[in-house]
Amino acid sequence: MIDLNWVCGLWGNNHCRFLQKEMVGNSGGQLFIWDSNCFDVTNSFISDFCIGVHGKWMSTENDFSIINVYGPHDDHNKKRCWSFLYNKICGSSDEAWAVCGDFNEVRDAEERLNCIFSESRAKMFNEFIDKSKLIDIPLGKSDDYPIILKDDDRNFGPKPIKVFDEWLNNDGIDDIMKGVWAEDVGGGSLALKTKSSQKFGNLEGEIEMFKLVANALELRAEHGLINEEERKQWLDARREWFQREQIKANMLKQKARIRWTLEGDENTKYLHSNLFEEHTTSTTSLVNLVYPTLTSDEARCLESPTCEEEILMAINDCGNSKAPEPDGFNLHFFKKFWDVIKVDVVHAIS
Repeated sequence: MIDLNWVCGLWGNNHCRFLQKEMVGNSGGQLFIWDSNCFDVTNSFISDFCIGVHGKWMSTENDFSIINVYGPHDDHNKKRCWSFLYNKICGSSDEAWAVCGDFNEVRDAEERLNCIFSESRAKMFNEFIDKSKLIDIPLGKSDDYPIILKDDDRNFGPKPIKVFDEWLNNDGIDDIMKGVWAEDVGGGSLALKTKSSQKFGNLEGEIEMFKLVANALELRAEHGLINEEERKQWLDARREWFQREQIKANMLKQKARIRWTLEGDENTKYLHSNLFEEHTTSTTSLVNLVYPTLTSDEARCLESPTCEEEILMAINDCGNSKAPEPDGFNLHFFKKFWDVIKVDVVHAIS
């Protein structure tokens, strides 16, 4: 049986509280731990499929609720689970919600590897997410990864520029970059950010607007009250809605990749720590060994100035999402605007 002393030992100090759901057979057990100095829990609940807490962040007094889910496997209980979560979220006040855990379900076939994908289950899961107005945050490399939720007011200064692929699809961005880069080398980042803010700044609002229009016309169609013009409006609204949802998903995925690049993965860190760990081993003498050397022509070739063709070849050999640093211009930017920026890039490298 888990008690507070055991949880405090696991947590590392006594400033914690926990909520536990017992196992059913060999599965379904859950343990929820939080820092009692940061989060004040006012209410909690345990259901067949999840455990959750309601409370306030002590630093901001903002209401917040977290649900930890362990999803069922069969269709009947999946419906019960999604219905329970929807009623829990939508039946509350305007507080913020985080829903996490193991849902035992996927949103599309690409997430289901080496096993059977159920389109009907995925549809039911997606409908729950949409109706609850939740945002799906991609996890990246693993779906089994512990998370720590922190409330932190530290100010790290201005945010560095991150070039998202969706920005580069803006209408007229080519002409904007030509004008800005000619006047102020490097000013292209501000132009991209400004233009993209104009197009994507109200992305959530546009998604909700087109979604409401599509759903309203779909309801009329179900009752046979829609004419040909309204049917066209319905199709247009659905197309605009789904396009913006895809843009939103792509930007979230790219943000997740940037985050993972910055912080890494525990498995990667463990591998590197062992890979570069010093080991005491016997060494072999290297005396009188003959190594191949460069010819004079090869040495001169290495020392010669880098040309534009070599730089462009190196850029084209890299994936679009790659960047010299996690924050900054990715290789998609360099490829798209090469004719505009190549003189400055070659000068900087040479």
